[in-house]
Amino acid sequence: MLTGSFVGKGLRANLTDGVLRDFQISEDLFKEYLGGYGLAVRLILEEQQLKADPLGEKNILAFAPGLLSGTDAPFSSRFSVAGKSPLTGGWGDANAGGYFGPELKKSGYDILLVSGVSPKPVYLWINHGHAELRDAGSLWGEDAVDAELLIRCELNEQLAQVACIGQAGEKQSLISCVMTNGGRAAGRAGLGAVMGSKRLKAVAVRGEQRVPVADEELFNKVSLKIRSRLNPSPLSGLVVKITRPITPLLLRVFGSRIASFANENANGMVVETFRKGGTSLGLAMAVESGDAPVKNWSGVGVRDFPHSKADKISGASVTRYQKTRYSCASCPLGCGGLLDVDDGSFAAKRVKRPEYETLAAFGPILLNSNLESIIKANDLCNRYGMDTISAGATIAFALECYENGLITSEDTGGAELRWGNPAQVVSLLRQMGEREALGDVLADGVKKAAERIGKGSEKYAIHIGGQEPAMHDPRVSPSIGATYVVDAAPGRHTAGGASFAESMGTRLPLNNISLPKIHRYQYTGKGVVHRAWSNYVHAVNSLGLCEFGTSGLIADLPVLELVNAATGWGLDGYGLLTIGERVQTARHLFNLTEGLDPKRCVLPERLKGRPPLDYGPSAGVTIDLDALLRDYYTSMHWDPETAWPSDEQLQTLGLKEVIRRRRER
Repeated sequence: MLTGSFVGKGLRANLTDGVLRDFQISEDLFKEYLGGYGLAVRLILEEQQLKADPLGEKNILAFAPGLLSGTDAPFSSRFSVAGKSPLTGGWGDANAGGYFGPELKKSGYDILLVSGVSPKPVYLWINHGHAELRDAGSLWGEDAVDAELLIRCELNEQLAQVACIGQAGEKQSLISCVMTNGGRAAGRAGLGAVMGSKRLKAVAVRGEQRVPVADEELFNKVSLKIRSRLNPSPLSGLVVKITRPITPLLLRVFGSRIASFANENANGMVVETFRKGGTSLGLAMAVESGDAPVKNWSGVGVRDFPHSKADKISGASVTRYQKTRYSCASCPLGCGGLLDVDDGSFAAKRVKRPEYETLAAFGPILLNSNLESIIKANDLCNRYGMDTISAGATIAFALECYENGLITSEDTGGAELRWGNPAQVVSLLRQMGEREALGDVLADGVKKAAERIGKGSEKYAIHIGGQEPAMHDPRVSPSIGATYVVDAAPGRHTAGGASFAESMGTRLPLNNISLPKIHRYQYTGKGVVHRAWSNYVHAVNSLGLCEFGTSGLIADLPVLELVNAATGWGLDGYGLLTIGERVQTARHLFNLTEGLDPKRCVLPERLKGRPPLDYGPSAGVTIDLDALLRDYYTSMHWDPETAWPSDEQLQTLGLKEVIRRRRER
């Protein structure tokens, strides 16, 4: 009998023949994989044939709310999109907040699995448990923001939640993504291209089914405890206001260690900061501390993009454009913002506020300090459905290629590509979204662009296994470099790891788990910490919880209590980490069984500090990534040469038979 927080039912949609079928999911699978991409990887391992073309009919694309999505648990808005990535050729997953995930669960499904290729553009409409395919011919060519509005209008259902692609996904750009709520992106791995290849414009859902919990009284009590902890003190706003003028000095003295101080005062500065401006308020700190990449990872913030420039695209500079705030479903923080740029060439109305990753991707990495152009670039990416991290990094690659004569004015239609030119950023983005001119070369990310350009341009193509890394520098936090390389979906900063502990001093928020203290440039003895944090984050993501509320700066929230109140399973910390490890290992095994060598994912030399920077917070730093990887592999019981988990570990995690069956297909 199902105990709570899940429905026990999925939907399979074969677009080739148009057949839609419900299927049952046992409670055992939820106990082993939770929801989200945990449940997705388990089902895809069982059902998808080996070596499927990521853009072919055999690739299965999953839409999966987290286990707690739809329960009204705090921070439970997240859902995952998952499948074989056309960008990396391996496992791909991305997650987004907003309202789509909870609505899919309330419509009666724990997961949607899409296979096949439709003969014409369609969208899937799931209405209170009834699913049907509808013609999307009139929607094909519309951007993601307008398509969402048009679908609601056609359905005459303003409460419908929509996940859709824009023109970039339709044109199968390998850096395209899946959009929802007018600008919430499941951004990484190029999964928008998978939707485009299937001619699936959108999935629209509506439901009011109550998602049960095992112990409603306890669940409400724990939820209230979480929400009450996030009430800021009356002095929080004053502290933020007083410290802002001396931020550059604090950063130069303390560097990124200032995050540790903020972490210890989560009910004050951090909560107030997130509510006011989300992650956008961290950009200047990241540039000054060396965390944010500058000039395609070759520059130094304090010299090439000093605080006088970084401050123009961070903090109060961003929030002065903000007209209103918004929240994801069940979020007690409400860190989203809608902005207006009233006039000029970058005018925009009620567009989503760019967050840290986007500000960095269109700011310091391009030496661009024009905030209005970044706001416009963010809106363009939301409309085209392009991953802002990959898009900004690809433009940075193009600028460096032009600077070194590998791209000329003949390739650009006469335009001179220059660092710090805001108009060119917007122009190149439009070309990428439409696959026009140079944009067609760049639309699939830096790896493909370098292959097309040749001439040695690969030295400027900063990627890991085909995916551009997130906007956090391993020379400041070496363990983020290990995360970029070892995770099944490479180049990601949201896969957890020891960087939480080494850079921010964050304690794993599980009371019965004790981990050794580590420091930033320690290269041995971190494996057990990296393993624990990574497993925890994979569990959190599979639960559908937001990392801001459960990891990182706002930590120590009683996640385990919430899970047990919702499910009645009585998990302890080790049990939760074991589930996270099973999810992580299953994702890793997807790649191994596809024949992918983990050693193909290497950290670019610049990110290792080879040669080391000559100035700034990371001057002289060269990281020993090999030692970090060996330590992690050993802690996970993976062979340090082949990365294959031991037979004993596969048996312990219940994956041995799953992989045997997969290999036999």
